[in-house]
Amino acid sequence: MPEIKFEVPKEIITTHVAAAVMEALGKDPEALVTAVVNEAMRQKKNSYDSDSVFLSGVKTLIREEASAVFKTWLDEKRPIIQRAITKRLRGEEGTFIETVADKLVNGLASSFYVSVSLQTKED
Repeated sequence: MPEIKFEVPKEIITTHVAAAVMEALGKDPEALVTAVVNEAMRQKKNSYDSDSVFLSGVKTLIREEASAVFKTWLDEKRPIIQRAITKRLRGEEGTFIETVADKLVNGLASSFYVSVSLQTKED
């Protein structure tokens, strides 16, 4: 039995599919756009993530903005912060540098290994 071939030109198929898609989209484009946006905002990177990709991005942007604002504030307050640190390092029993130097000299007198740690004194 001979084989019958029926070929539809690709342009006709493409035109009909495009027309059907446009008809479906044209009925309520706002609802379609809303559905696509909602789905995009719900997408997660993987099933282990609790946040959506969108929410994760928003959190990253907020952290970056907060960091920028804090850096600006820190730059404005730098002289006050430097005075407070200097005051704290000088303390009541001498300067911070003197204390570290004394500890280094004492450590070197007994061995070649010296360890320096910084901690606050409790009364």
